[in-house]
Amino acid sequence: MTDQDVARFWRKVVVGDDCWSWTGALTGNGYSKLYVAGRYLSGHRIAYELLVGPIPAKADIDHLCENRACVNPAHLRAATRREHFRRHARKRKSRCPRGHEYQQRRYGRICATCARDRKRARSA
Repeated sequence: MTDQDVARFWRKVVVGDDCWSWTGALTGNGYSKLYVAGRYLSGHRIAYELLVGPIPAKADIDHLCENRACVNPAHLRAATRREHFRRHARKRKSRCPRGHEYQQRRYGRICATCARDRKRARSA
């Protein structure tokens, strides 16, 4: 990545007390993405490499906070795919793909924030 790409990355990060929110583009699954040199790179992988170091071969970057749009290196760890899936299989997801907290409803759970945004978009 060039210095311009790194500067562009940081312009899309809002550093908070807990999660560092990604304000740029997201994948359909809610992961951060940045277009660099003709391809998309994951924001959490960029943050890990910039602030922690190289990602080990065959390692995934696991979000310990379960917020896919978070790029805080304190919330990221390198893990094998097996460790990554095993940890997440044990937990029921508490956040929607956009990183909002799910609300429990009588017939399951929903993301009230995304539902409200969809309703506003339909009304507009």
